[in-house]
Amino acid sequence: MERKHFRFIMLLLFTVIFTIITGEHLSESFASDLATSSTATIQAPFKDANIDWQKYKGETIKVLLSGHPIQGTIMGLLKEFKELTGIEVIVDVLPEEEFFEKLNIDFEKGRGKIDVFMTSPLYHWRYAKEGWIEGLNKYLENVAITDKKWYDTEDFFPLLWKTSRWDGTIGGGIGKGEIYSIPVWWEGCMLMYRKDLGKKYNFTEPKSWKELYQQLANIPKQSNGKMYGFIGRGIRSWSQIHTYHMTMMASQGAVDLDSKTAKAAFNSPTGIEVGKYWVKMLLDAGSSNWPNYNWYEVSSEFQAGKCFAIMDANPFPIMLEAEDSPVRGKVGYLLPPSGLKGSESFLWIWSLGINSFSKHKAASWLFIQWVTSKHTLRKAIDYSNWMTPRQSVWLDPKVKTFLSEVDNGRWYENSTLLVTKLAAMRWSPTPLAATLGDLWAGAIQDAWRGKCTVEEGLNKAASEFDALMQQSGYIK
Repeated sequence: MERKHFRFIMLLLFTVIFTIITGEHLSESFASDLATSSTATIQAPFKDANIDWQKYKGETIKVLLSGHPIQGTIMGLLKEFKELTGIEVIVDVLPEEEFFEKLNIDFEKGRGKIDVFMTSPLYHWRYAKEGWIEGLNKYLENVAITDKKWYDTEDFFPLLWKTSRWDGTIGGGIGKGEIYSIPVWWEGCMLMYRKDLGKKYNFTEPKSWKELYQQLANIPKQSNGKMYGFIGRGIRSWSQIHTYHMTMMASQGAVDLDSKTAKAAFNSPTGIEVGKYWVKMLLDAGSSNWPNYNWYEVSSEFQAGKCFAIMDANPFPIMLEAEDSPVRGKVGYLLPPSGLKGSESFLWIWSLGINSFSKHKAASWLFIQWVTSKHTLRKAIDYSNWMTPRQSVWLDPKVKTFLSEVDNGRWYENSTLLVTKLAAMRWSPTPLAATLGDLWAGAIQDAWRGKCTVEEGLNKAASEFDALMQQSGYIK
């Protein structure tokens, strides 16, 4: 079985299994409370919205998703949407590679067979420039299909709402202009470690990146080769850079692009030092399989007891604290170490957008509005969608109690700091952001393999990226 399909199947199993676990194990009364509770922070259901939910009854929309816990929410509650609107929804869930292939074919040929799709700022910057993704301002302002007071966009965490807007400026413009997608899930960076083994390896919370290396680099030797000190994503893709690498870059004040010229800046002196740090960390504390790791392999190796620490997305406890996880209750969840700029974090947002070629845009908007409403996102917690983009859901007392079962509340407390203060979009707006990340990751991987120095690799990648930007007409 191909690795990508194995990961996809495991993710589907995880979503189904954890949907049951979240309702039955972590909080015995939570599932029933979730369905019946009515608190001051959550508005009444959809009948209170001053719009006609049946306006597009009889239409059919097609929704394309990449394998993710979001699908659990949508599939689990889809019957409610059909009863509410009379709109038929066909959902297609694909592995990530096939998801993007199918989506891009639809875009490039202008088919409009896909109405709603998962996206993120990293991608919709390109989609916006190509004219593939529908701007949503006009739908938010249309009183016939949006009750602004009921929908309450100010309830979204400001950071997430701001990051979903862009005015088209290469290298900047986040938080201005059009909103292109509505957030359904967010992620920030956490250092996760085996707290049950902390005393054995003399591990204390690192206050700096230097301290982190000093503590983790010795663990392979201390464990007689039985445990790595650290593993992280290593695939030749922007995903490698996105998590721990981007987080350290931000804490040290380094960036991917020069905001004035929109040329590569990841090969700045600080960027080179950050690259050297991670190559050394991964050589001294990590695994020889590092180039093959994506998020799933990182999680699996950590659960298998093969490494002491990982640094990745804060939704990981959905897997690490599952009932059948070997490390359940043994993991500590810390914020990233501080750099010259303090403790910082990457930000990732999964959102829903509308295809510009769709023939059912208004019906698609009703679907997105339903998925991202307070009511649905409150229920979504029970379908393993912990990373709610809405403040009222995140801060609801019952949700807080449920999520605070992880690491005695430390995960929830630190996640709150991430989404309110420390996380930010670290990729600069450009249609070629993913390409930039791929080139950057390749340079780090080549340096790790000894094919070049970090400086040589980053300079070469930066030159190649700038050439692509010029060819595309984005810089002079």
